[in-house]
Amino acid sequence: MRWPDFTTLTRQTTLSQPTDQGEDIQKIALNLMRSVRKPGQAVRLIGVGVSGLGPPVRQLSLWDAGSEKSRRLQEAVDALKEKYGDKVIQRGEED
Repeated sequence: MRWPDFTTLTRQTTLSQPTDQGEDIQKIALNLMRSVRKPGQAVRLIGVGVSGLGPPVRQLSLWDAGSEKSRRLQEAVDALKEKYGDKVIQRGEED
């Protein structure tokens, strides 16, 4: 994050489980941002980076049905974007 005076602040976290889900990465990035930014505070630049990406490892338990559903949904969205372009579908904004 870069403030208007060009001061740069970085935060990072390591997940306990690997993920390839954009929604998970977005939630974590927003939580990190909220931990350092005051409501209404001006920001010049926000950047998010990820590392250690690779093929997802899947070993589902009896309670992972929701994560499997999310993974399949993300694959479908990715396929639509690849075929028709990035603007074909997007997530609605939260209030």
